Amino acid sequence: MMLSLVEVSSTFLTALTGTVSIKTFDNHFRKPMTNKQQFALLISHVIYNLYFHPLRSFPGPWYSKVNRVWYSYHAARKTSLSAIRRLHDEYGDVVRIAPNELSYSTGEAWKPIYGMPSQPAFVGFTLG
Repeated sequence: MMLSLVEVSSTFLTALTGTVSIKTFDNHFRKPMTNKQQFALLISHVIYNLYFHPLRSFPGPWYSKVNRVWYSYHAARKTSLSAIRRLHDEYGDVVRIAPNELSYSTGEAWKPIYGMPSQPAFVGFTLG
């Protein structure tokens, strides 16, 4: 007999508290977020992207590190190439243009990004 996730979770919570029903458990997770919760989520997202994201050390304007609005705006107006070029002029060869996106302006970046590993995985493999 297979139980659904809601039944298993409800059974587990009932065992712990003795009062949770499936209906109460279901309704708890269907409530919309309040304005305070939405604001807290937004602020935590901004703080994460600015201070804790793996790409935080790369240079770029703060507004491009927070969200993709800047990049989307320039992409919609078809001015993203000139806008990114201006960022490269200001910040250097590597620029963070979105929370999860970097732009490289030199050809030397292609080998470390897309190049072959220094030691192929099949070294030492013999046939026969």
